[in-house]
Amino acid sequence: MQRLLADERRQEAERNFAVAKQAANSLVFDIAQGLRNVGELIAICVEENDRRLKPYDNRLKRPRLVPFIARLALKFIGPKKKAA
Repeated sequence: MQRLLADERRQEAERNFAVAKQAANSLVFDIAQGLRNVGELIAICVEENDRRLKPYDNRLKRPRLVPFIARLALKFIGPKKKAA
């Protein structure tokens, strides 16, 4: 009896995972369709990082390596924003 319940829970978890994975892939695809290049995506990520960290005290530890690499990449790639 317990084994049957465990199997049912596992199958339900697998179904939920498959649905969540499909939703996540769909969301990523929808976001990617609005972008023209990788530089634009990196620029959005850097802006969002700055926006989210702005309210916190500057004396607190903050992520430094990835934002630095992203900004460095933007110098070479360039965001190439869409014309409005």
